[in-house]
Amino acid sequence: DTIVADLQLGLGVVLAGQYIRFYGIDAWEITGENKEKGLGAKDYFVKRLAEGEVIIGIWPEWERDGKDSFGRWLGIVYVDGVNINTELVEKGQA
Repeated sequence: DTIVADLQLGLGVVLAGQYIRFYGIDAWEITGENKEKGLGAKDYFVKRLAEGEVIIGIWPEWERDGKDSFGRWLGIVYVDGVNINTELVEKGQA
């Protein structure tokens, strides 16, 4: 439920290596007793990212100027306009 990405803010401004937590979901962990489910969810997500244009929506009005208590940006991931956060939940991947 967290990725590392470069955020392009426009006008040539890039924030490199930013941690982004998927807003509103809790995905399976890739370690521990649910490792297989976690790795399956990761594979599903990676495949979906390759299928189209990826946009990550981040809103500064969320807690701590858009970040969670661990300093990660809170965002919604879209692939070709489809909300992947919601899709992960609907497909049982989170």
